[in-house]
Amino acid sequence: MAEPAETIDVAEFLANVPNRIHNVMDRYAEATPDQPALVEDSVTWSYRELHHAVGQIAAALQSKGIRPGDRMMIVSENCIALAGLLLAASRIDAWAIVVNPRLSPRELDQIRDHSGARRVFFTAGVSKEAASHAARYQAAAAPPKSLGGRPYWQKTYSGGPIDVAPLPPGLPGEQYRPVVVPNGAALPFKVVDGVKVFHVIAEEVDHAFDTGLRAKCWGYNGRVNSTVIEAVEGERIRIYVTNRLPVATSTHWHGIYLPNGMDGVGGLTQPYIKAGETAKYEWTLRQHGSFMFHSHHDEMTQMGMGLIGMFVVHPRNPSPDYRVDRDFSLMVSEWSVKAGTARPNTLEMTDFNILTINGKVFPSTVPLVLSVLTEGENYGYALIQRVRELSGGKIEWTEGMLYPVLHWMEKEDLIEAEWREAETGRKRKYYRLRKEGRKALQEEKQQWMTVHTTLATLWKTSLILT
Repeated sequence: MAEPAETIDVAEFLANVPNRIHNVMDRYAEATPDQPALVEDSVTWSYRELHHAVGQIAAALQSKGIRPGDRMMIVSENCIALAGLLLAASRIDAWAIVVNPRLSPRELDQIRDHSGARRVFFTAGVSKEAASHAARYQAAAAPPKSLGGRPYWQKTYSGGPIDVAPLPPGLPGEQYRPVVVPNGAALPFKVVDGVKVFHVIAEEVDHAFDTGLRAKCWGYNGRVNSTVIEAVEGERIRIYVTNRLPVATSTHWHGIYLPNGMDGVGGLTQPYIKAGETAKYEWTLRQHGSFMFHSHHDEMTQMGMGLIGMFVVHPRNPSPDYRVDRDFSLMVSEWSVKAGTARPNTLEMTDFNILTINGKVFPSTVPLVLSVLTEGENYGYALIQRVRELSGGKIEWTEGMLYPVLHWMEKEDLIEAEWREAETGRKRKYYRLRKEGRKALQEEKQQWMTVHTTLATLWKTSLILT
């Protein structure tokens, strides 16, 4: 006997079906951005690259007067360019009519006239028949970037041409919005003969994790875990690394496509940078994203001492839907600095006692959050506002400071969280105290009251805690 047919909730099924074909691409671009999406001969686009290219094509179509509801005719064989045009048309709510380039000129004209297409596009680069029709229509050639421009930068130097000319240096406020680095800074640069030049200095730093908590660390340009290099995709960069440490070092550019000799692995791809020496790294950036740079010699010691920085590469010609209000650079690290010691214990693997964001601790964060949550459950932004109110505006938290701590507190079972829909329809994550959190708060109270009493005695003043 045949198995009974499975019942399907049609409304639920239709609710999960994408409205337009570009929505399918958007889902994959969010879930698996680095997976291959399209392959044609030697060119491969990941979902991230496809998403970016479609945004640029959509902008190009709009610049040609294509509006929502318009029809546009595409004379093309199967190719990446056709896929990009179809997805871009979907994104701007235009209707694409795909025509086989092997049709006769008369047939092509009839389809154009009958469809009422506002524009006709030809993939002349992949089809000689499409090129022939384009010549008859006297079609103008589109600039390379109209097809996204991303394949212009090959993923590796061994996988594509190495003689592609770099693009002009991108400038802050013009080609990109600079990142915000709490308790840190982005490195300055100079442009020399079209190359953006940075100077990184590895050196010992008398670092203050917080008031009263200092240690001898290692860092870049006088900072620990809070030095950022900012650049723009497509430009040529040159980075001088000077070693002012008492030992040799090297600098690795983590996750960045570059020539093997620039990879910065001491003893393998380059000689070590000895104390007092300066090494030069130079390459053309062929990607965008958030990356790192760090020591790649005696890594456990040197990274454990603080030789880590962020490397942010901004996209060149981002798609219209790429909007950045504020971009924060936050480097989270754990340390072991025991009482009475002057340096971090780089041999420690599990029993850390300091959590930092950009090299700084926020010792008052946990007790304040726990105390505010005794008033009742609340969400992140409201917690920030409540602390600001209670402190008379003297304690100013950012979301970048609070949410890593909330995540840690949730992981430690001090609080629990639940996503709910607010009155505005926006989803918010509400936090509330757990039994373990109340216990931790009592311990925090005892510690802070002890500190209060001690300071009040020393300062001979009448501090009041409420």
